[in-house]
Amino acid sequence: DVLLRLTFDNVCMVALGVDSGCLKPGLPEIPFAKSFEEATEMTTIRFLTPTAIWKAMRFLNIGPERRLKQSVLHVKDYADSVIKVRKAETALEGGEKSDLLSVIMRLKDEEGSPYSDKFLRDICINFILAGRDTSSVALSWFFWLLEQNPAVEEKILDEIHRIVAARESSKAEKEGSSKVVLTAEEVKKMEYLHAALSEALRLYPSVPVDHKE
Repeated sequence: DVLLRLTFDNVCMVALGVDSGCLKPGLPEIPFAKSFEEATEMTTIRFLTPTAIWKAMRFLNIGPERRLKQSVLHVKDYADSVIKVRKAETALEGGEKSDLLSVIMRLKDEEGSPYSDKFLRDICINFILAGRDTSSVALSWFFWLLEQNPAVEEKILDEIHRIVAARESSKAEKEGSSKVVLTAEEVKKMEYLHAALSEALRLYPSVPVDHKE
């Protein structure tokens, strides 16, 4: 549950530029996250249900199909509200943010027109859907493998400590702060960590079967 909350917060920040708040103290229930989770679960149920049955339930608006419709509607409403606020912010402050939504808002389609709100919403929701479960599953296997291989864990920690020690001490660090925020350049230098994550994905892929084939 914690890893799902972690990846949901991170993927929402990357896609929408907002903190969903899943990791707030007390691990509160977040309506947007709950609706997203329920929509995913109801979609899985539809996948396992004979086509004629789930289509009948959708027509009658009952059972899992009713819950799916309600959850999807809430997810769309939330995304639409974020897009509306972002457009207002952009009009006042300019487009300086680097999240997926802000970047695509600055682009134009083939006819030179801004992308529609529906296009922006669908892109962001698809991005969250693709990154949430896959990332949490990958991290779950990764930490389990580390628990089984303490020598690898020690090498990863040594690499992190070495890279952090090589940086120039910031003012906060000189004052005794224990907070360490890694930069993108520092993360790129963590070759052993990258190799360990890649090996975890090789052994336990987040999506072992492609159902589209």
